[in-house]
Amino acid sequence: MTVRDIVVVGASAGGVKALQALVGGLPADCPAAVFVVLHLPPQGISHLARILSRAGPLPAQTAQTGDEIRPGQIYVAPPDRHLLVRRGKIELGPGPKENGVRPAADTLFRSAAHAYRKRVVGIVLSGSLADGTAGLGVIKQLGGLAIVQDPSEAEYASMPVNALRNINVDYVVPAQKIGNLLIELSAVTQPVRQEEERAAVREDITDLELPDLEQAVGQSAEAGLPTGVACPACGGALWEKDEAGVKQYRCYLGHNYVLTNLLSEQWDSLEGALWNAVRTMRERAALLRRAADSDDPSHPNPVSRRYRDHADEFEQQATSIAGLLQQVSEENSSDA
Repeated sequence: MTVRDIVVVGASAGGVKALQALVGGLPADCPAAVFVVLHLPPQGISHLARILSRAGPLPAQTAQTGDEIRPGQIYVAPPDRHLLVRRGKIELGPGPKENGVRPAADTLFRSAAHAYRKRVVGIVLSGSLADGTAGLGVIKQLGGLAIVQDPSEAEYASMPVNALRNINVDYVVPAQKIGNLLIELSAVTQPVRQEEERAAVREDITDLELPDLEQAVGQSAEAGLPTGVACPACGGALWEKDEAGVKQYRCYLGHNYVLTNLLSEQWDSLEGALWNAVRTMRERAALLRRAADSDDPSHPNPVSRRYRDHADEFEQQATSIAGLLQQVSEENSSDA
């Protein structure tokens, strides 16, 4: 028999408040180990472990490679490191970003599902875009349970909404009620066959390592369908593959996206390139005017006039592109 005693949680924008509500509902004798990924700036300093320790009776600590997994303990992913659950221990690493973030909820969820299968409960809280959706699908596929914060009370509903759209979620509840639900679930034992227990042990270290290039290219046909789209992170080719009912886009280096996040990352890349074009055009216009002004103003010549005309053209084009960028950014903000 097995119990639901491995709890993995993913959150992003608005997630601190939801996490405080969740851990505040857990008792001091909680039989589960809780693992938390919150999207943070790569160079930031996280105080999340201290915040969660104050929010409830369970101690929280920033996870370190080699930490033993203990019930009644909260493990928090540090900035810029993926948190992976292995059999009986924790592993951290600077593996490829997933959905444009590191740490990623999908990485945590997938590793826990392969290590503990039916014992895993995956939870998606407040956040933007769709990190956690694909990992939640793997948890469900391997016998675990899926819980999603009620989108109507989440500060940022995108992560819960995307999970609900793509995954057959088991429970949709407010964050403050998730703690009590976890205690109820941990009291229910599940039968597990011996072959399932053996299959659960999967030390998939490739989650943290770059693949061998020749091997990756040789296996690309098995990796999915070529998309003709470049990876926003590295420029490599992306393949589309269905994993646990969720379409994902992965390059050979390991950068991985669900469609919502791929669209966002692609726009960020395009926006950066276009703003660079605006800057270059305006610099070009300034140089052309400087060249025109260097001539004797009392004796204007055709070359100076052409310089000024070209400068006006570049300035107009730059203004048009900048206006388009601002318009699209406003539309994206209204759609979020």
